[in-house]
Amino acid sequence: MKRSLLLILPFCFLMIGCTQNEPNITGYVMDKNDESVLIVSNHSADYGSTGSSEGFYDAVTASNALDEVKIGDLVEVWYADGVRETYPAQATIGTLNVIPSEQPEGADLTKSEVLDKILPQYSPENHPLGVKSIYYDENQDTWSIILRSLFDEVDYSHKILDE
Repeated sequence: MKRSLLLILPFCFLMIGCTQNEPNITGYVMDKNDESVLIVSNHSADYGSTGSSEGFYDAVTASNALDEVKIGDLVEVWYADGVRETYPAQATIGTLNVIPSEQPEGADLTKSEVLDKILPQYSPENHPLGVKSIYYDENQDTWSIILRSLFDEVDYSHKILDE
């Protein structure tokens, strides 16, 4: 019995240590106020085979964000403690890393700057959104963005000049 415990215990510590290295969520900052940020995963999960939502986006309203974090930033977040299981979830940020925003060759704007231009058009309290796609067309010098409503799965398409 002791021998089994000695073999299992290191494995448990290894598993706990490995899971702490992965962020709880990686996504875009879709809204920010004095108290919290809304972070929506940058990748959707497809639960269509189970009869559930196709294109479900994990989302969290998180407190304790850095002042430097801006709408449109791509971030990795590790929670400080438990998560309230609402949708979007609610948590306190323990660690937040801003991932440098991509700026395609030939583009003047970054993905973060493009999202910061578009997102103020929406009311995130009643209408939280996820980024379904965002890409730069060098030939037309434009950005194409598709935002998806988290609640009713409606897509909103935008095309803006790269300026």
